[in-house]
Amino acid sequence: MKLHRDPVDGLRITARGSGWIKIGEKRYEGPVWIDKQNCKLLDQPIAKLEDFTTQIIKEVIAARPEIVLFGSGRVFAFAPVDIRAELSDAGIGVEAMDTAAACRTFNILVAEGRDVVALLTHG
Repeated sequence: MKLHRDPVDGLRITARGSGWIKIGEKRYEGPVWIDKQNCKLLDQPIAKLEDFTTQIIKEVIAARPEIVLFGSGRVFAFAPVDIRAELSDAGIGVEAMDTAAACRTFNILVAEGRDVVALLTHG
C-alpha cells in the first residue's frame, strides 16, 4: 500500500515560541488572529483573554466560523463569560486552551476542512 499526504487547503501554524507564532515561513510577533486564509497581528496589546475587545469579537462574528479557539498563553484560562455568551448566541462554538494546544487544535481542524478562527495571546 502506498500512502500519500493529502494537501491541506489553508494556513498552517508551523512553529511558535514565547511571544511569536510562525505561519508557513512568516513569523508574527504579538497576539494574532488566524483563520484558514488569513493571519493578522492584532493592533492592541492582549496579554490575557479579557483583553479581546468588543470590536474583535464583532469581527469574529461577522466572519461566521464554526468555532473560535482562544489561546491564553502559557497557562490555561477560560474565555470571559460575556465573550462566550456573545459567540454562543451567534451560533459559534468556543474553546479556550493554552496557546500551544490552540495551535495544535487549529492545525487539526483546518486539516479536517473546518471553518475555524484562532485568537492567540502569548501572555
